[in-house]
Amino acid sequence: MTNNIAKHSECSQATIKLSAEDKQIHLLVEDDGKGFDANSDTGRNGIKNIRTRANLLKAKVNLKTTLGEGTSWQLQFGV
Repeated sequence: MTNNIAKHSECSQATIKLSAEDKQIHLLVEDDGKGFDANSDTGRNGIKNIRTRANLLKAKVNLKTTLGEGTSWQLQFGV
């Protein structure tokens, strides 16, 4: 995720938050960059790889992105 922020987002600020609550670990990675169309086929594997890795870790994953408004990834892991 951080690699994609550095390479593609054109953001001025990025935030990474890690917290634990009720036997859950929460990871939030977000930026204020240009965002993207998550349904567009770019021929790249970034989103696919993130979802595959999250699945291997049995994490719930949520992607929010809007053109011109940045990107937010939320992952929740059970402990």
